Amino acid sequence: MLLEKLKKFRKNQSLVEVSRREITSEDIICQIRTISDDFIQLTEYNYSGAYDGITIIYMDHISDILWESKSLESVEKLSRKLTHFEVPEVNLESMPQIITDLKEKFGAIEIWKETIGEGAQHGRVLDINDEWVHLEEFSPKHVVRSYKSLLRIGHITKVSTDTLYLKDLTKLYS
Repeated sequence: MLLEKLKKFRKNQSLVEVSRREITSEDIICQIRTISDDFIQLTEYNYSGAYDGITIIYMDHISDILWESKSLESVEKLSRKLTHFEVPEVNLESMPQIITDLKEKFGAIEIWKETIGEGAQHGRVLDINDEWVHLEEFSPKHVVRSYKSLLRIGHITKVSTDTLYLKDLTKLYS
């Protein structure tokens, strides 16, 4: 049933709210962009209707989806007043392939390890294999320094790019 609904939302370009209750309490307001057996690519919007990047999550992490609500209708009305753009599709073959594709198309990415209580790590991918990502990590805006880190692929719950926050950070580190 989930796959049928997701395909319908994608075809109709419906705005939906995706929840991953076992991972986080934060919902994702989005349009469905690409679907694979294991992953789903979302085009995110904030509550003001502004485009807020591309996000890829695991299909198995989806706990519920909301659509046709008053709050989503408001976000959709606001988003339609903004400039339209083309969002590239990402290769959803595997997490290493997703990260490599985002690196090639956008440069900087956000890597989320939400199940172990961490937020996002922002930065540029320096190297990647099936188990690890080598990242030049950006500190928060108020610190403005970078450092190198290794992140285990198996701990990643979500990857994002082209977000408003990441664009600001990238400007600071360019």
